[in-house]
Amino acid sequence: IYPNPASSYVKIKVNGDSENDIRINISNMNGQIVYSNDITYINTNQEVQIPLEKLTPGLYQLMMTTTTSNYTEKLIVK
Repeated sequence: IYPNPASSYVKIKVNGDSENDIRINISNMNGQIVYSNDITYINTNQEVQIPLEKLTPGLYQLMMTTTTSNYTEKLIVK
């Protein structure tokens, strides 16, 4: 994900070679989901842009879940 830290948006680059449904969740440090989006990944090197304007500055956890894998990364909103 980039940029990180971010203020207005963050981009996620998804790599792979087959169509797959992806759930993207962002949760605050209390575990509350503050953003959720389901996308269908359809091509290699697809980028997804997530708006962050509604989030208050702080530390968050970004989680991507597919039918075959999970990915988690810390996200700093400034």
